[in-house]
Amino acid sequence: MAAEGDRIYGPGTNDIKGGTALIYLMLAALREAAPELYASANWIVALNACEEVDSSDFGVACERFLPPETVACLIFEADGGEEDRFSVVAVRKGRATFTVRVEGRGAHAGGGHASGANAIVQLAEVVTRLAALTDYVAEVTVNVGTISGHGK
Repeated sequence: MAAEGDRIYGPGTNDIKGGTALIYLMLAALREAAPELYASANWIVALNACEEVDSSDFGVACERFLPPETVACLIFEADGGEEDRFSVVAVRKGRATFTVRVEGRGAHAGGGHASGANAIVQLAEVVTRLAALTDYVAEVTVNVGTISGHGK
């Protein structure tokens, strides 16, 4: 995480993890600054495991478990916004998860290099081609999030 002026940047600073910390800090500050107001409300914190967007089942769960006299619901899932504008995630473009498998052919790196096939190099080529599918004008983004492997 890095601080620049009055902003912080890094994983978790403006998503569900940052929002959860914000909820805690906001309630702690309210309890200290306005203890009577804080004590007059029944605070319920419901955490949605669905990343970025309220899922339909979360809404159903809230309707089922929140008391009928509930008057407000605050959602803390920010998208980072722009320099002078804060915004909340309201939609998700979509998500797809793929598994790509490559297989190499073993060869001695010194004497038989030409007869081998390096699976890591093959995978790097696939990752490069996938990342090249990103098109900001068309609002298509490809994020290669995890790579793992094992030898035989």
